[in-house]
Amino acid sequence: MERVYLSDWLFNAGIIGFLSILFEGKEDLKEGENTLSNGRTIYIGKNYIEFEREVLEGFSDKYFNSAYERYRRTDRFIDYCREILEDIKKETLYKDIEKSYKELKNRIDNFSKLKDFLKKDFQLPPLNEVKRNPELFREYILKVLEVAEKNKQILIENDVKIYLGKIYGQKSFLNRTITSNYKNKFKEDFEDKIINDTKKN
Repeated sequence: MERVYLSDWLFNAGIIGFLSILFEGKEDLKEGENTLSNGRTIYIGKNYIEFEREVLEGFSDKYFNSAYERYRRTDRFIDYCREILEDIKKETLYKDIEKSYKELKNRIDNFSKLKDFLKKDFQLPPLNEVKRNPELFREYILKVLEVAEKNKQILIENDVKIYLGKIYGQKSFLNRTITSNYKNKFKEDFEDKIINDTKKN
């Protein structure tokens, strides 16, 4: 059983963050025993929390989900592409196709991981061709959506790395030398080591 006591405000903020991730944002925690979705419990005392290390099982997934919810770039991009397709369907886009074209191009240019996936197969057609034949734009967006959906988990993990890298520097999976499988690296470095260390003792 682990017991962690309250300390200064920064440490206490860490405890609140830890509980928020474990309980997936649940806000009605109470003093005493609180049950996680996996059935394990954490005891919240007046100035401490107490738990078995096994409560960390699944923490990596919860941690990545929590971080991603603060950033959500991949989902916002997919939603944006669907909005463009809907405008094309309603024929409201054609009046201002140049603006949508430039906005999509800008979003892709600033989404390096997605851009890498797109480079392998296809490029955005030139604007003058799209103006002459808007169907090219629709076809391109459909391909982009297909690539984004197919690689969504990789894009999400990359988004989490970008978001957390700005906060924490280059620890564990945030290190620049790590270029894939970010969640697995985090799980190996933290969750697995803590849980497995307990099982050895």
